[in-house]
Amino acid sequence: MTSATGTGRRTALTWLTDVLFAVTFLAVEAAAVFVIWLREGMAAWAASYDDGPPPGHGGTLVALGVVTAFAVLLAILLAWRRWPLSAVTQGLVAGALALLMVGIAASEHRDDRPAPAPTHGSYRPCLSGGDSHECPGG
Repeated sequence: MTSATGTGRRTALTWLTDVLFAVTFLAVEAAAVFVIWLREGMAAWAASYDDGPPPGHGGTLVALGVVTAFAVLLAILLAWRRWPLSAVTQGLVAGALALLMVGIAASEHRDDRPAPAPTHGSYRPCLSGGDSHECPGG
């Protein structure tokens, strides 16, 4: 006599357990990402009162990397334990977090570029109310 799980058949209870695992892990990761987002927002808000440069996203990328690694490892473990819905959900979460990390890193890289310098050495803005001699070419 073989068991229901040994033959590959899944009962309603195993599907319900799979759904509960998927929802639980998704909620835990959403809470972790919310805390990371809240920390990033509070740091940006605090930095808005300083005159220095804005803070980097290094801590945020590390924290998101930890959550992403957790999701990848959990997806592998759940696939090995044959919880397909939970494994796919964790794979999608890991992919979404990886894309978020790439976007944050790209925006940080874009912010590092200096502002372009004016192309004309004697550039003066044209002020309203002035005559044509104040404006370039006029």
